[in-house]
Amino acid sequence: MNHLKKAQQRSKVLPGNLFECSKWTRFNNNGFPKKHPGTIHNARWITTASTVMRLYIQTRNPPKELTRLVVMILNIYGPTFVNIKRKPHIKYASHHYFFALHQGRQHLTKEERDVVESSFKINSFSAHPEVILLGALFDPDKNTRRTAVDIIIKDREKRKIGSFRQYIRPTKYLNFNAKSYLELVDLSTIPNSFLTEPPLTFNIKNEEFLKCIEGDLLDIPDIPCHSQNVERFVASTTKEAKKTPDERTRHQRLVTIHHSRSKISKDFQKSDFIAFENDE
Repeated sequence: MNHLKKAQQRSKVLPGNLFECSKWTRFNNNGFPKKHPGTIHNARWITTASTVMRLYIQTRNPPKELTRLVVMILNIYGPTFVNIKRKPHIKYASHHYFFALHQGRQHLTKEERDVVESSFKINSFSAHPEVILLGALFDPDKNTRRTAVDIIIKDREKRKIGSFRQYIRPTKYLNFNAKSYLELVDLSTIPNSFLTEPPLTFNIKNEEFLKCIEGDLLDIPDIPCHSQNVERFVASTTKEAKKTPDERTRHQRLVTIHHSRSKISKDFQKSDFIAFENDE
């Protein structure tokens, strides 16, 4: 809970409902927020986590399975989510991946880790050497930045003009006992086919990389490591698929929905709207 609280205090964009539920669950307070969390959906992980904690706090003698789910939410999912909201840039992706992995080692049983680690393998894009190199370029340690620059320059020297690399998840090379994000895969032993330059640095000159070693920040596109919008699109697409079997009509409805959402002022939030009782 301390991890979640500290990250929450530093965050600019706060997952309020998730944090409130985590706080009340942790301290078992009677003032649990009376909000309807909405329907559970595979793409709505925050809603699912909040609902699980509500069920836990309202159950007199919660079963072991439910308790273990809450332990995972409070110690892994919640803090990781807030960390992503605090540092959403892709250069922090491997940091977030390592943090979740480290928290799992601290708070989960062996059987639970086996289940979670299988999911880590499936979602190992954030542990790809390209993503690790991207994070290493902005690492406060000078030697780490130098190592990343050396690997990238070597890849440039051997890469043929117009060639394409095949992006493969480093599933077989993951190190679940890593002590830092730099050890998620062993960059010294992994096949050279994985040691490729991150596409976000293609336009950066070698001279800028050398300045980067000395502490100058590189200018790379602002790409998020995880987007909630993707989950929202998945949720709305699935919902419309049940209502509208025709693909053309479904696409038109989705375009209209998302266009309408983009026109709503960003200054308004759900809490600003008042729900009126039905007089009938």
